[in-house]
Amino acid sequence: VILGAQTTVPPALAGWKVTFDAAENRRIDQGTAIVRGRGGAMGRVLVVHLCTNWGGGDYAGAASRLLDSLNGVERVAWVTCTPWIPAVGAADDAIRALPRSHPNVVVVDWAVVSGTPGYTYADGLHLMPAGAGALAALVAQAVGPAPA
Repeated sequence: VILGAQTTVPPALAGWKVTFDAAENRRIDQGTAIVRGRGGAMGRVLVVHLCTNWGGGDYAGAASRLLDSLNGVERVAWVTCTPWIPAVGAADDAIRALPRSHPNVVVVDWAVVSGTPGYTYADGLHLMPAGAGALAALVAQAVGPAPA
């Protein structure tokens, strides 16, 4: 879903050096493989949005595996997903709990606002321009200002 915000997220993070790496249908295990492939070095801040395609199971465990693979990341802005199936709603619950076990995680609660009229197309998931802007604003708020 965040792929639909590829033109809005980088400008919203003014002052940050942004690497935007998103792909259709990417799953959390694939995200973990990317992190491990880079030796955990993902910069100072990492934005994660890997729950739309969650089919069920231990999302908290999958998230912990990704987080435990990080090296030198000061803040993780983890984006919730539109709960289009129960498994995604359960993943969102696990995401909201992450800061208790990983204090460097900040939750970006897209699930709460994604149902706003005009934010998504008829499927309720993929971003319309207004939704792409709103998601970018939420991510920027969670990431915070760029370092001086």
